[in-house]
Amino acid sequence: MHWKRHLPVLAVLTALLWYGANHNYLLFHSIVEFADITIYLFAAFLGVFASRMTPDPFLYGVSVVYFAMALVTAVHTLAFEGMGVFPGWTANHPTQLWMLMRFIHGIGVPLTLLFSSRPQFIRFFTAGAMLSVFGGILLIAAGYFPDCFIPGEGLTLFKVAGEYAVALLLVLSILYSLAYRRREARRYGYSFEISLACFIASGMAFTLYTDVYGFFNMLGHILHGYGAYILLFGFVVKSAQTLMDRHFYDLNEQIRSMNRELENRVAQRTRELEDANALLASDIARRKEAEEHLRTAKEEAEEANRAKSAFLATMSQREASRSKRPSEGTKSARRSTAFSAWRPT
Repeated sequence: MHWKRHLPVLAVLTALLWYGANHNYLLFHSIVEFADITIYLFAAFLGVFASRMTPDPFLYGVSVVYFAMALVTAVHTLAFEGMGVFPGWTANHPTQLWMLMRFIHGIGVPLTLLFSSRPQFIRFFTAGAMLSVFGGILLIAAGYFPDCFIPGEGLTLFKVAGEYAVALLLVLSILYSLAYRRREARRYGYSFEISLACFIASGMAFTLYTDVYGFFNMLGHILHGYGAYILLFGFVVKSAQTLMDRHFYDLNEQIRSMNRELENRVAQRTRELEDANALLASDIARRKEAEEHLRTAKEEAEEANRAKSAFLATMSQREASRSKRPSEGTKSARRSTAFSAWRPT
């Protein structure tokens, strides 16, 4: 969290809230509480976002805590003295709701720090948080929740002791986070721990007021607003950015893995095609060689046939010449006999 950029904003907001509280405290209270509710809902959305994209049990546990706080704070805001939403309710009821919210915060944060990595924790923790919200509201509405503020007298011992108990739990949570989550805490600029410290300071201010419209009540709400502001810009926004970076990194890794797998498949297919081409080339070469042998054998056969034909023709000619020679001798003998017979004796 860039404090140099946010400190002027906090200073301006403080001045505006101070001015508003002195002129219309009910409007001041509503603005602060609804701003807190909005920030709590952003934190709740962060957990859902984390569970869908890159599961982080700690962020999901924190989101459950702040979602439960948002529900109780909404009822607390509507029940505040002067709002007139719940007829018959006194200043005690919104104070009881405030303490219910504080108990959920003070117990939920250390439980999340200690057990969020365990199996089935999120399921049971979510069910327990929702049961605490609706069960606590029903107890307050039915009058079974301990009194926290008595009009005309001020805060009760239960309210003050409860604030100190919650503060102690949050202090232990800060120490545990710094001891066992130092790397994560440093990554977020210790904003989660600083916001818890602001919530602790707010609780201490809420142990000092005697009037729900008094100075310490206003101071407690401003400090609580500081805690919510730091939680939003230092932890929620940074966590969302980290989750997005992690998610895109995982997506890039999946893309790289798919590319590697595709390249391996292409290389394997290329090798198979090369082997098939080599076999085809070898087969073609064998066929060409066989065709060449056949052509040579054909030529030799044709040459043999021509030689045979020539030989037979030669033999025929010889036989023919042998048969002509005796016939010519016979003719000469006949001529000689005829001449002898003609010659005078």
